[in-house]
Amino acid sequence: MWNRLPSIVKAILKILWPVLATLLTLSFSGIVGNRADSALLQLLPFFQQTITVAVARWLIVLVVLVPILAIGIPLGLTAFHYYRSQQAAINLVKLDDSLLRLLSSFKQTSNKQAATTLLFREFLEDTLELFRDGCRISILREDPKTPDFLTIWQSLRVPPETIQRTKFYIGSNADDKRVAIAGIAFKQQTLKITHLSWKKHEWSADSPDYYAFAQRLTLKSMPYRAIVAVPIIDNTNPNQCLGTVCLDSMDSQAFDSKRVQDGLRSVSDRISATLLILENHS
Repeated sequence: MWNRLPSIVKAILKILWPVLATLLTLSFSGIVGNRADSALLQLLPFFQQTITVAVARWLIVLVVLVPILAIGIPLGLTAFHYYRSQQAAINLVKLDDSLLRLLSSFKQTSNKQAATTLLFREFLEDTLELFRDGCRISILREDPKTPDFLTIWQSLRVPPETIQRTKFYIGSNADDKRVAIAGIAFKQQTLKITHLSWKKHEWSADSPDYYAFAQRLTLKSMPYRAIVAVPIIDNTNPNQCLGTVCLDSMDSQAFDSKRVQDGLRSVSDRISATLLILENHS
């Protein structure tokens, strides 16, 4: 307790303490005598009244505040979560409107490949608006030339060198470490998240499934702190996976909340529906 007091308070107490100790000694030794006793008796009712009033005030405050806090805090948290859910729903509606607009323009284009790239680029831009923290996003699909690998099919904010070297293994060799979280998300059809932290002069992942395609785990310039892979499941055939959508972020907790994960699954469903529509019109 004494160590927590400010320096100036300690100095004042050190000066006053001898004076108070002397007065107390004099009063109890009889030097002050009966005058001290009578003065103390006159002050006791005042202190008793002051303490009684203070206690009564605190009781009133507690009686009023406790119910307010007991009801207000849960209501406030409920209102906050409702607001966040409402905003997420509004953003998804905007995403749907954007997707419908893009699909309608796709039908009127003769160059389907260029129209597909443009459609998904705008769709990914609208998707990143749901996060607003500098995320990067990629859609990975089976490579037609090497079907045992997922490669980046469409992306946003991902540098070309990353696109060229990123390949996730989805073949039958269980020992191939290049499966990583995107390959596992594809095979198991489940959302996968990995967090990275700087430990002992290198980056450490909290998941054994993480695989670094570039030799940069010892560099401090890692472009993300969290990465998530979400399977793109065929809406018409739940046993078939069309690919994965991957996002990374400098915020290590960007994908941890249930609200964000539900939003990512909704985005994945929309990508699946769009892919199926485009395949029927190609």
